Amino acid sequence: MELEARIERLEKILFSRQELTGWVKADTAAKIVGISARRLVAMYDEGKLPTAAARQINESTKRRRLVFDVELVKRSIGGPVLS
Repeated sequence: MELEARIERLEKILFSRQELTGWVKADTAAKIVGISARRLVAMYDEGKLPTAAARQINESTKRRRLVFDVELVKRSIGGPVLS
């Protein structure tokens, strides 16, 4: 039982350190580039990120659900941001 728990813990560590690519939620993209999710969405809304950097995944006009292209966001920001 103890060995299984150790293996599971090691798998979690390995998977948490993998670099994510593709479309991810704002909070995940924000963690990767080193800013808050609110700031990331604000940057997108202010036009500081390309329009192709995010897309809306729901139809609601009251509460948007955005997903971000991690690679495009990284290229646009230029790496981790110290805020």
